[in-house]
This record gives sequence, structure tokens and C-alpha cells, in this order.
Amino acid sequence: MDQLDMEKERFQKELKLIQNKFKEIKKFNIYENVKEYAIETQNLKEQIEKSLEQVKSFNQRELLFKQPISEYLDLNDLSVDYEPFHKLWELAIDFDLDKQEWFTSPFMRLNYTVIDKKISHFSRNILLLLKKFETGNYDHAF
Repeated sequence: MDQLDMEKERFQKELKLIQNKFKEIKKFNIYENVKEYAIETQNLKEQIEKSLEQVKSFNQRELLFKQPISEYLDLNDLSVDYEPFHKLWELAIDFDLDKQEWFTSPFMRLNYTVIDKKISHFSRNILLLLKKFETGNYDHAF
């Protein structure tokens, strides 16, 4: 139980670091930095997923020791709030990579239907994200 308590204390500190990183990511706004942003947003996504798994581990051990279950509502909220930002930069890097291919490939090798489908995919997803940012509590996204 002592080990669990120590892990939970460390986890609280890690959670604060994750929350601070999310605050930084909310401020990302320069498309030219999309490659760096994509790496940072993916790293944070992985940290959040790892943290959610860690909470499950805590809860399993708490059940085993017949302790009250710890709830990390901040982490759950962070996971939900972070998703549109992750999706935005994921779409941006995908578009950037495709754009580079389209601009540098021989014209005759480009497939119009594939390009059209990808552009439609990007447009549709960006519109969905825009609606989510407009209707949610995302004032900092504009």
C-alpha cells in the first residue's frame, strides 16, 4: 500500500506536467511549425493514454487492498478536452505530408480521385472541428 501511495503522489506531479503541456499546445498557431507540433501533440496523446492506464492500475490495486477508489476527474476532462486539439494537428501534418507529395511528384503520377477524396476528408474533418471549437468551451482556439 505504501508503494501505491508513493506512485499516486508521483502521478499527481506527472498530471500537473501534462496539464501544463496541454496549456502550451493550446497556444500552437503557426502552420509552418506543423512538424514539431505534430510530434509534441502525439507525445502528449501518448502520455494521456499512459496516465489513463496507470489510473486503471491504481484502481485495481485499491480494490485489491479494499481501499476507496481514486478518481482523477481532471485527467478524464483533460483527455476529452485534448482530443480536438490532437485531431487538428494530426490533420494538419497529414495534409502537409500529402501537400509535399502533390507538389513534388510528377504531374502524370498524381491520381485525381485520390487527391479529391483526401481533400474532401480534410475539409469535412476541419469543419467538424471548427463546429466543435465554436460550440464548446474553446475560446482560446480562435
